[in-house]
Order: sequence, then structure tokens, then C-alpha cells
Amino acid sequence: TTHAPLFIGNSLAIRAASTAFRRPRELTYLFGRRGLSGIDGNIATCIGLSQGLEQPLIAVVGDQTLMHDVGSLQLLKNHPYPLTIVVLNNGGGQIFASLPIPVHEEVRKQFWVNAETHDYEKIAAAFDLAYKRMETLETIELETKHTLIEVVIDSILCEQERRSLKQLKGIIPSKEALPC
Repeated sequence: TTHAPLFIGNSLAIRAASTAFRRPRELTYLFGRRGLSGIDGNIATCIGLSQGLEQPLIAVVGDQTLMHDVGSLQLLKNHPYPLTIVVLNNGGGQIFASLPIPVHEEVRKQFWVNAETHDYEKIAAAFDLAYKRMETLETIELETKHTLIEVVIDSILCEQERRSLKQLKGIIPSKEALPC
């Protein structure tokens, strides 16, 4: 089992990890950008971390996080260490459904949700990345070349979907459920 450095992106990814994951002893590096840093620049950050560590890295980010820094994927053309980017595709901006914001559903959808229909396979191809589409995180491992892995999850993350996101094989031990 490979224990590559792991980066957890902002929003949904870091909230789930903060609550549900515990750091295994074999994981030397665990990175995240929590707080006011926003979702901009997460991909560039991952490339910089991998370059600085001189080793491959796994990044788990939300769909909006990836799209806010999609241009940084061009940096991978000259990056020697394989980056495995796992994008949690829940339809864009769905994290706001789980936050205590007192607003009507119609208003939330209109102003906070960025319902997107990006074709991640085409995005991967545009930057010469390998592409995979998966239904769970249970079998994600470090790839041997730059890879974009799309994990499609329900936009509201009901309990059944939470349970399907419970484990990053060989990196993060499973827990019973992931919170929104």
C-alpha cells in the first residue's frame, strides 16, 4: 500500500475529513487549506507541495475547488511527480445545503449553488491527464501518471452516499459515516 502525501481541499472535502478521518501513522504528510484561504489555488498548491517534497501526491478536492484553479493543471506538463487529483463532483456548491444558513431553498439554489455540468473527462484530456470515473473513494490509490479521478456523489449527500465515501484505501482508515 502506498502512503503518498495527501492534500484535502477546502469546502466539502475538508469538512468531511475534519470530522470523519483520523491520520494513520504511515501517513507522513497531510495537508489542507482550512479557513479564509478560499478554494482558489488548491491545485497550484498541490503541485508546489509535490515539487517541494519531490514525490507524488494525492489531492482530494471538490468540483468547485477544481474549477476555480483549473488553469493550474497546465503546470503538470513539466511536473515530474505523478499527481492524483480526486474531484468530488456533487453538482457544484452543494456544501451550502449543509451549512446553517436560514434561507429558502429557491434562494439558495439561485445565489449559492453553482449547478455545473462540466465534462471532467474532456478537462483531463485538454491537459493530457489520465481520467477515471468512480462511484466511491474506497479503491482510490496513487496513480503512476498525472490522473484526474471524478467521484460522482449525490448533491445532498444522504446517509447512504456518506457511507460510500468512508474510506481512502491505504491512506485514510474508514469510519462509519461522513458528515456533510
